[in-house]
Amino acid sequence: MSGVRAVLAGSGIAVPPREIPNALLAKVMETDDAWIVERSGVRVRRYVERGVATSDLGAEAARAALA
Repeated sequence: MSGVRAVLAGSGIAVPPREIPNALLAKVMETDDAWIVERSGVRVRRYVERGVATSDLGAEAARAALA
C-alpha cells in the first residue's frame, strides 16, 4: 500500500467561557486551593451554561477546524 491515506488539514477547540476557580469550590468543600492543586493539578474548571450540550462545543470546534 502506498500513497497518502489521510491528511490532518486543521484542528479546532471550543471551551466554555465560564471559569470556576478553586477558591469558590474551597468554600463549599471546606478545603483550600493548595490542597486541590496538590491532589488534582487543577486550578480552574470550565462550565457551560444551562442548555449547552457537548455536541454544541463539538460543532464549534469543528467549525474552527474547517476554518
